[in-house]
Amino acid sequence: MKNLLTILVMLSSNLYAGNLSNKDVKNFIDNAETCEHLSGEISGDNDARQREVIRDLNKYCNRAMKQQKRLLIKYKANPEVVAELKKWNEVFGIVE
Repeated sequence: MKNLLTILVMLSSNLYAGNLSNKDVKNFIDNAETCEHLSGEISGDNDARQREVIRDLNKYCNRAMKQQKRLLIKYKANPEVVAELKKWNEVFGIVE
C-alpha cells in the first residue's frame, strides 16, 4: 500500500513537473495546499492547538496570497500557469 501511495505521489509530481515546473509556482502550490489543509483543521475550540493552527493558517495563506499576486503578473502570458494560480481563489476567498 505504501508503495502504491509513493507511486501516485511521483506520478502527480511528474504531471506538475511537465506543465508547471517553475520553482516559484511549485512553492506557491505547496503553500496554497498547506493553507487549504489547515483551514480544514479549524474546530472552533480556543485551546493551544487551535491557536497554533490559526497562526500557521494565517502564515501559509498570507504567504500564498502574496505569491499569487506576484506570480499572476510574472506569468500573465502563460495561460496554464494563470489558470493554476486562479483555481486557488476560492480557497483564499477571492471573488472575481
